[in-house]
Amino acid sequence: MGFRHVLTEESPNLQIVEMREMLDDREKAYSEASALLERHPDLAAIYNVGAGNTGIARALKEHGRAQSMVFLGHEVTDGTKDLLLDGTLDAVIDQNPRVEAREALNTLTHAVRGLPYELHQPRLQVIFKENIPEI
Repeated sequence: MGFRHVLTEESPNLQIVEMREMLDDREKAYSEASALLERHPDLAAIYNVGAGNTGIARALKEHGRAQSMVFLGHEVTDGTKDLLLDGTLDAVIDQNPRVEAREALNTLTHAVRGLPYELHQPRLQVIFKENIPEI
């Protein structure tokens, strides 16, 4: 069950108006977000699943929308911490890439050696400005 499914089921009054590939590039994220805000002046939220949060934040600030719409991103970094603290970014879904990498290597090592292994669901944590962890 993914984001689109849950959004449709839980909030039928909301719709996804566009999806864009940012290629983890902050300048591309900035230009795409700026264009999106111009095409959809009544836009309620932006959900960014990749890098480029600082570019999107810049577009929101330049369009005067940083405090008036919901902005969700991924991964706790120094940049996302700053955006949470200034109120531009509302929440971050943190998947802890270090733990994910360790789990992947552990699984691959066991598989290559023919050893049994357990698959673990990645642990997600939703971070708000009130519960920002130390990096």
